[in-house]
Amino acid sequence: MRTIRYLMAMIAFIVFGGAGSRSAEAPNPQTLGRDWLYHRGDTARTGVARSPMPENIKRLWRVQVEGDVEAPVAVADGMVYVGTTKDRVYALNLETGAEVWTTSVASVVLAAPCVDEERLYIVDRYGVMTCMNRMNGQTLWTYDSEEQSESSPAIVGDKILFGTRGMMLHCLDKKTGQKIWAFETEGPVFCSPTYYKGRVYIAGCDEILRAVDVETGKQVWQAEMGGYSAASAAAFDDKIYVGHYGGKVMAFTAGKGEKIWEFSPTEEYPDPFHASCAVTTETVVAAGQDNFVYGLDRAKGTKLWSFETKNEIDASPVVVGSRVYVGSKDGRLYGLNMKTGQREWVYVGGADFVASPAVAAGRLVVGDTAGVVYCFGASQSP
Repeated sequence: MRTIRYLMAMIAFIVFGGAGSRSAEAPNPQTLGRDWLYHRGDTARTGVARSPMPENIKRLWRVQVEGDVEAPVAVADGMVYVGTTKDRVYALNLETGAEVWTTSVASVVLAAPCVDEERLYIVDRYGVMTCMNRMNGQTLWTYDSEEQSESSPAIVGDKILFGTRGMMLHCLDKKTGQKIWAFETEGPVFCSPTYYKGRVYIAGCDEILRAVDVETGKQVWQAEMGGYSAASAAAFDDKIYVGHYGGKVMAFTAGKGEKIWEFSPTEEYPDPFHASCAVTTETVVAAGQDNFVYGLDRAKGTKLWSFETKNEIDASPVVVGSRVYVGSKDGRLYGLNMKTGQREWVYVGGADFVASPAVAAGRLVVGDTAGVVYCFGASQSP
């Protein structure tokens, strides 16, 4: 049974693709600091920025790197960390875009790096996690899962976790790279692990949302989603929010995995939700491969608004105050009003945006599939 479900999930994944004065919504208290250290901004994967952004932003710089940028960047202490499809990792100066250092890894990078103190952690397509000195790119240790991966790591205390296509969730000692435990699922784990109150949550290609105890690696509960998922679950207010390839966004209780609500734009043949949700105190923002961005009532799951782009959306939305930013395969980066969904800002790039933005120190940084890294902020364009 496990083999059949795995094969069905992989076939489906190949077919469908591979995620004036305004009052701001309350920021998520789980978002730590003003840097963007993890995929989605925090280990709860809420997609909410702590750093404020000016209302009128301009492009500050653009930098060409080698390879496509399909993974989100990380930002820490004035440095931008970028992985590319040419097996490269770059450190750029946040203020100027100037290259500080670059190095190579074993394979294509499709997962966002994460930062902890003086270290940078990155997982490549071959499933090799590399721990580097983030100041100079020197490799400190590597761990080879021997399984392909597109999962961005999560740091929890002295542990670091990531998923693989080999149906595994790996937990390592972040200082040494030694394996602490590994948890086996029934399908590939494309998502980035979500940490919340002692548990790790993963939504996988086995169509199951799972809660795993971070200390023991033992499953606490599982819940059927009705569709396989590449998205990272978002945890907030003792609830878990996730979209899947069955065309639904769902909410579950974090404690027992009980379904609270589900949302689908249409009853017949809905398009997939590849992207991860962003969650605030009032709203869940979901972006779909039907070209639409949706604002949903967090308590009820009912639609508050929708906005149509000109192509599919795989990039996960990011909330900054009273605005949500999201990139589309139409080559545009949009800024939408969180209350109404109306477009307030747009930037037209030169290629698809499939990576979600990172927000830190009043700057928004994102890459595109032509290998261009953009930085936006309050100053005039050069």
